[in-house]
Amino acid sequence: MKVLSPNKKANIKKAFFSFLIAFAIFYLLLSRINIKNVVEIIFNSDVKLLVFAFIIYYIGFIFKSLRWKILMGNIGLEVKLTKVYEIYFLGQFINSILPGRIGDFYRAHLIKKDYGLARSKVIGTIFIEKLVDLSFILIFLVISAFLVFGADIPKNFREIIIILGIFLVVIAIISVSLISNLSIKWISLFPKSLQLMHKNFIEAYSESLNFKTFPLLLLCTLSLWFFEFLMFFLVTISIGLKLKISLVLMVILIANLLLALPLTPSGIGIVETGIAGALILVGVKNDIAVSVALLNNVVGYWNQVIFGFVAYLRYNR
Repeated sequence: MKVLSPNKKANIKKAFFSFLIAFAIFYLLLSRINIKNVVEIIFNSDVKLLVFAFIIYYIGFIFKSLRWKILMGNIGLEVKLTKVYEIYFLGQFINSILPGRIGDFYRAHLIKKDYGLARSKVIGTIFIEKLVDLSFILIFLVISAFLVFGADIPKNFREIIIILGIFLVVIAIISVSLISNLSIKWISLFPKSLQLMHKNFIEAYSESLNFKTFPLLLLCTLSLWFFEFLMFFLVTISIGLKLKISLVLMVILIANLLLALPLTPSGIGIVETGIAGALILVGVKNDIAVSVALLNNVVGYWNQVIFGFVAYLRYNR
C-alpha cells in the first residue's frame, strides 16, 4: 500500500536530508559539552521515573485523541476513541520519520481510507487543533516567562513571543478571509476539484468548534498539556534537577513550539537544542541541560519511532 507518496525515492531523500540536518545540530550541541559527564548523568538517572514519564506520555495521547474525536464529531463523523488513538499515534510516527509534518496529512489519509470523509474536511479539524495549541502556547509562554524572568525578559525571548503573536494574528486574518464572500468568489476561478476542497475545509473549519463542546475541548487541551508538563518534570527530577514549576512549563512550551518547525522529523535536534538552550539561559550547567534534553528525546521521540513502527506494520498487515 502506498501511504505517503507515489514517489518513494523523494520521501527517502527528504528523510535523509532532514536527519542530516538533525545530526549536524546534534554535533554542534554535543561539541559544546563534556560527553563523558553527560553519559554518566544519563546512566545515573532514575529509571523508575523515566518509565513513569513514558507512561505519562501515552496517557497524554488519550486526551489528544479525545480532543480530535470531538472535533470530528462536530462535523458529523463519529469514530471510536481507540481508533482515533491508533490513527493519531500513526500520524505522530510518520511525523517522527519524515519532515514537513506529513503525519498530519497521513491522519487525514487514514480517515478518508477508513471512513470515507474527504481529506480536506479532516485537515480542517487538524487546522483547528493546531490553532488551539498555538494559542495555548502563546498565552502560557507569556505567563511562564514573566514568572521566570519578571520584567527582565531576555530580548531574544521577547522577540520569539512577538513573532508568535504576529503569526497567530496573521492566521486569524487568513481564517476570516477564507470564510468571507470574497474568498468564495476568488476560489471560483479555480478548477472544481479545488473549489470542492476549499468548500470542505471551510465547512470543517467553521463547524469544528461550537459552544456545546467547547468546555470539553478546553478540558482536553488543559489535560494534555498537563501531561506534557508532567512528563518533562519527571525527566528533570530523574537526574536530580529541581526546577521551578514555571520554568518547567516555559521549557516544555518552547520545546513544543520548536516541534512545529518542519525542518526535521518531529523537530529532532532543534527541540533538544531549544530545551538545552533555555535551561542554560536560566543558569543550569551545560552538561545537565543537554542530559535533560537527550533524556526527553528518548522518552518523547525514540519510543515513538520504535512503537510507531510496530503499530504501522500491524495496521498495514
